[in-house]
Amino acid sequence: MIQEQTQMMQEQANLEAKVSQLESRLTEERESVSAANEARESLAIQNAVVQSDLDSTRQALGKVEGELDNIQQQLAAEKEATEDLRSRLEDSDSEVDGLAASVNKLNKELETATTQSASIQEDLAQVKAELSAAETKYNNLVATQGDQQSINRELAALRSEIAEKRSDIDSLKTEAQNLQAKIDELKDEIEKYGDVLWTRPLTCSGSMLPRISCTDKAIVRTDVPVEDIQKGHAIIFVPPDDEDCRFPPKGMILHRVVEKSQLAGVRRPSGEFGLYLFLTKGDNNDSSDGCWIPETNVLGVVAAVEEDLYPELKSVEDRVSQATSHYESELGAYNSLEESIISNFDQWLNIVKRCYRVVVDGVPIYYCRSILDVNQANELRDQILSAIDRLDGYWQDVQEAWDELTDTLRWADREVVNYHKTKGG
Repeated sequence: MIQEQTQMMQEQANLEAKVSQLESRLTEERESVSAANEARESLAIQNAVVQSDLDSTRQALGKVEGELDNIQQQLAAEKEATEDLRSRLEDSDSEVDGLAASVNKLNKELETATTQSASIQEDLAQVKAELSAAETKYNNLVATQGDQQSINRELAALRSEIAEKRSDIDSLKTEAQNLQAKIDELKDEIEKYGDVLWTRPLTCSGSMLPRISCTDKAIVRTDVPVEDIQKGHAIIFVPPDDEDCRFPPKGMILHRVVEKSQLAGVRRPSGEFGLYLFLTKGDNNDSSDGCWIPETNVLGVVAAVEEDLYPELKSVEDRVSQATSHYESELGAYNSLEESIISNFDQWLNIVKRCYRVVVDGVPIYYCRSILDVNQANELRDQILSAIDRLDGYWQDVQEAWDELTDTLRWADREVVNYHKTKGG
């Protein structure tokens, strides 16, 4: 009997232990369920926040697309206005040609602006694609079961990515605004300078190569005060009546200012004392033009150059370049011979100074201490006399090359004038 009671007590103790274990496991399960419920609630809140961010981003994208559509419409309107302006300018006189050139420049910049706008559209499309990918990633994240900490990290990364896309959208909006501001600035520039610009076809002298050619057209500003003309400016001017000027025969010159001066005792057209003078030089010339250009002869400052508008004149320019090269070659040979005479004479003079000079029957005779000095002096003397004999022939070649160059320049001027008459320019 006692044994049975003991056994029953043992079984009751075991049963109570099992009940205690079950209660403990039940408590743990309840805690797990509670934690899971809290995690689900937190995830739901985070999902709502992310969904709100995505909705805001979509709205912002819609606004930006609307703004870009407006900009595109404005660009189209500006193009139409510019085309209409160009059409009216073609019927105007030569003073308005400068404005036409400016409009051409504006068209190019508008085309660039249109290209930039298309680039912005591509960037927006890329941003939309990236946002779509982020949304897909978010949906996959919601559907994926996994560790809560991993989900939090993914959500944080997704928020950061959305913030970057918003920043990209802001940058694109700023770029679009800057583009519109640039268009407005170009319009203002046309209005500002339209009355002070004129165009000038160029002669084929080759003096401003390679930067400026007779196949180009110069756009000249006539409103620049002479006080503001500085070294480095290319100017259009009428050559003064000065024998020191090294200008081939032509009416107007386009050369670059290399030096600026002022005559304190000479009145200016304004009545003030201090007439401005400019020393000029062609970019392709070895030396300056040799004379000062008074401010009264300056017609304007080159504001821009439209390149290669008249490719048919390239053959004329090539012929002038050949004649110029021939003249420079002949002049270089003459200068080289002249320099050799001067150099040999200086050497001969240094040797003679070391010798004794005696005049016999009116003929100077030199007695030198060294036979080497005698031989070298005689050799130098023979070289000098021979070079002097050839010098006249060399100078004749220079004169002939110069005559050929001036004839070629006159011919080139006629060709250019006839060409622009035919073209109506």
